[in-house]
Amino acid sequence: MPKNIRAEKGALKILPGYLGAIALTVIFALFCSGTIGWFFFTVMLLLPIISVVTAAIVLKYITVTADISQTRLYKHESAVMRITVSNRSYIPAPTVYAELDSSQALVCSAASGLCSIDTLPRSEQTAEVSFTAKMWYPSSAGVKSLYITDHIGLVRFALPCESLRFDVDIIPDIADITDSEELVAAISDAAAQGDDCEETLDTRAIGFTGTPGFEHREYVPGDPIKRINWKLSCKKDELLVRLDDRVSAAKHTFILDRLNVGGSPKNGEICGENMLGVLTAVIRTGSKADLWFYLKDWQCFGIEDENDIARLRLSLAGYRFSDTVTSGERIPYAEIAAQSGRKSSSMTFFTPCFDRSLSGVITIGKGDSKTDVSVSAAAASAEKGADTDGVWILSRGSQY
Repeated sequence: MPKNIRAEKGALKILPGYLGAIALTVIFALFCSGTIGWFFFTVMLLLPIISVVTAAIVLKYITVTADISQTRLYKHESAVMRITVSNRSYIPAPTVYAELDSSQALVCSAASGLCSIDTLPRSEQTAEVSFTAKMWYPSSAGVKSLYITDHIGLVRFALPCESLRFDVDIIPDIADITDSEELVAAISDAAAQGDDCEETLDTRAIGFTGTPGFEHREYVPGDPIKRINWKLSCKKDELLVRLDDRVSAAKHTFILDRLNVGGSPKNGEICGENMLGVLTAVIRTGSKADLWFYLKDWQCFGIEDENDIARLRLSLAGYRFSDTVTSGERIPYAEIAAQSGRKSSSMTFFTPCFDRSLSGVITIGKGDSKTDVSVSAAAASAEKGADTDGVWILSRGSQY
């Protein structure tokens, strides 16, 4: 038997009815009309063969194509997939069945995930199925398997469906995190304290918030007197004016983990969306940030305003966590060390899985450029009974 043909699961269900029909033709031949009765008896005996052979012939003239309206969705947005079956033969084609992908993240509208399409001779028929994004997780929409059965449902003929699948990226939401949250408030308070100080701030004295200091330039006539840094001017023996802008190299650093132990889509979603919520709240306080995340290689995304947050959401639509990443691959040590001007800083590490060892001090760089960096970890969930001291526990839309 060819690889694309196999017995249909429901074939035995039609056997009693089929045998009953044969018995009726025998009774009709014996008690009513022998010629007509035995004719129908012969037809009934040959019916399975006729059904299978007809389906096999039509199979060669059936083509199935598909397209999808969009491959990048916001949550709760839907994409429509159109499946078109074309029958180029002069014989009515059996019903074409398409088993559709449906997952926790991308839900198919078809009942039981099955779509059936009937076509007349020399015609084509199109069915539409919608897929709705429910969760931030890379998914696919399309046909998982495609087949027809013969007209009486004895055997199944598989059709190729490799080209009928589409990768769909889902854009994450932003969790409702306000600037009153403890982590965001700590960053804002440190920034406010720095603004009242004439000295250049030392990021090592600020702790885990990593709030930067100020840049200076020579005084020129017309500059506000109150912006002169008198202490630093005395040290340098020249008038220096403190700028309003923060030192770009001292942005607070965020890292999105590559690892998701167990591959829980929900934990990944909680991690990513709460991270976006914290980033948004930090930006609204007037601070700036860098986010490191891994897409084929480590990417550093600079964030200065909410337009950058919108672009970041699009960039994260195709983000994929891994369950095979080693501990040394979770932080971009070399890439961060290569950044110019960063002598001391702190980071917030967002991860789907609880790992208390992530919270602490790490060393970035080598030799004279070696720097100790304070890391504060934020996890999507914690093991029951785990010591969560030093680790922020995330829960969507609430305090973490």
